Amino acid sequence: MLAAGGLGRWAEVRSLRRADEYQRLLQLQALAVGLAVRVLLLVAGLLAAAQLVEPQQRHVAQLGR
Repeated sequence: MLAAGGLGRWAEVRSLRRADEYQRLLQLQALAVGLAVRVLLLVAGLLAAAQLVEPQQRHVAQLGR
């Protein structure tokens, strides 16, 4: 799995080097958003695993009340 991640990063850097300035900007913005979402999900998962927060699940029937 580590090799696949490294290969993915290598391909990303390679494509960024070949892209023009506007494409680089868009790609880096997308990577930043993706990283932020990944970190938030990781933190939420760690908090749930440590039982510091309880994930709330709302069912459709409960939303009508």
